[in-house]
Amino acid sequence: MVNTEISKYIARSFLFSISITLATFASIIFIGDMVEYSKKLSSNNSLHIGLLIKLCFLNLPKMLLEIMPFAILFAGLLWTIKIKGYKELLVMRTTGISLLQVCLPLCLVTILIGILFIITFSPIISATQKKIQKIESEQLNKPLTSILVSNSGFWLKQGSKKGSDIIFAKRLDARSLSLFNVLVFRFNENYEVQERITAESSELVKDHWLLKDLSSTNKLGETKKQSFMKLPPYITNSQIKEGFSSPETVSIWNLLPFIKMFDKAGFSTK
Repeated sequence: MVNTEISKYIARSFLFSISITLATFASIIFIGDMVEYSKKLSSNNSLHIGLLIKLCFLNLPKMLLEIMPFAILFAGLLWTIKIKGYKELLVMRTTGISLLQVCLPLCLVTILIGILFIITFSPIISATQKKIQKIESEQLNKPLTSILVSNSGFWLKQGSKKGSDIIFAKRLDARSLSLFNVLVFRFNENYEVQERITAESSELVKDHWLLKDLSSTNKLGETKKQSFMKLPPYITNSQIKEGFSSPETVSIWNLLPFIKMFDKAGFSTK
């Protein structure tokens, strides 16, 4: 019974040390993000303190998960200094408790916290990182280029300050960077559709998308057929091959279907 109570006490005191280190690291990270976002967005007229704080809070879960191993390390150091200063370790040893029994609750707490953080923080990080991208696109006018792979096919959005293009293809050859059964919607800077293009295939070359055997319809409803057309790209070959799939935006619970969809769309899932 004594060992059980002491183990509970060790676990509680270690959790308290972890809470202190996490709170300290979170404060440092928040201040650092505040400075970083202020520098990054200083030239933007729409920047205000509320948006700055919101971005810092949204980025906090990702940073906490990254620094968790260091937080546990410093929590262990803090806990060791505490029990040594109050002679608690000496008292435990005099009651017949071995160092292995002292370390066992620490290891169990660390493992449980690691599993809990991975399971719970992964969906949270996925949602917050997507929210950050949405804020940067809508409120800060940052051009958004993204790829969505679904069961219906491959979606690509490429944007600039002059407008954006949404490209859909039923199949992708990742080796040659060729799209098949292509549908393109071209928008201006006010998100108004300017042109709709259907093509048999498209290929990304050095400085343009090359659409082949296409039919284009303008906003007046006029349709014309062409053997080929060139569209300016705002992405690179490597970005398409990587799928723009930032690990932070993919929850661990969605990882398996995400891999299956990428494989079906023609990407390498290695």
